[in-house]
Amino acid sequence: MYGCGDSVIRKKGLISYEDKLSKFFPQFDGVVSNRIKIKHLLTHSSGILDYESLIPSSRQVQIKDADVVSLLATENKLYFEPGTEFRYSNSGYCLLSQIIEIVTGAPFELFVTENIFKPLKLKNTYYYNIYSKMPLRALGYALSPSNQVILADQSVTSATKGDGCIYSNIRDFQVWNESLVNNTLFNLFEELQKVQANALPNSPLKYGLGWFFTQQDKTWELYHSGSTSGFSNAVLWLPQKKILMVYLTNLADNHVIEEKIMQVLKAHKVINNTFDFRKALSLTR
Repeated sequence: MYGCGDSVIRKKGLISYEDKLSKFFPQFDGVVSNRIKIKHLLTHSSGILDYESLIPSSRQVQIKDADVVSLLATENKLYFEPGTEFRYSNSGYCLLSQIIEIVTGAPFELFVTENIFKPLKLKNTYYYNIYSKMPLRALGYALSPSNQVILADQSVTSATKGDGCIYSNIRDFQVWNESLVNNTLFNLFEELQKVQANALPNSPLKYGLGWFFTQQDKTWELYHSGSTSGFSNAVLWLPQKKILMVYLTNLADNHVIEEKIMQVLKAHKVINNTFDFRKALSLTR
């Protein structure tokens, strides 16, 4: 979704993959902002610090994307030189949401709603808002240390919109996927050729625009998973085979069923054995 948003404004000439953070965040330390480019944020190769590690342990009020910018603005170090390694980063997605707000002059949620949700007629897809009621919303749960199911619907990081906060259903996800097949808003595969990074050393697994993927000849395999307070999900897309597997659950860290599905698909040679989904899953945690 975020890759689509960035591609939409890039088509309008508002940003470039080569733009540095210093163009948008003059308050950042130059050690950080002069080295990181938008393409690094879109491929998790920026080396920027995880904002979650900077949140005071005493904080109870939910973090917003603008708060992430404030937390990172005072930092003058990186995990590694941008473009040299892969490290999954929610910080990068939050910064991308703020860049979209800066160049469009609109709140990120409104931009996504007007430029993605409405054109695609995604009628059951929303950004979470504590002040408005969402129809038929499932609450999130988790397992306690004693293996009891407990309510775990929100956390201090549940309100950031750049790295999550979207609620949807299987029907709308199918519509979203069809838009990727038909290049309705942008051509994903053309853009992935331009902005990608190696997700693992000595592996065909790459990452770009919200997807782990492999490409052999003209055959693509794309995958992503996610876990947050009370929810787990995953998607596997094999466009040439016209296969889409979407897994949504309102239980935290619930990837057991997903791994069993992957084993069955591998056993029947539906997916390529060179694609290590377990490693891809571990990279998002």
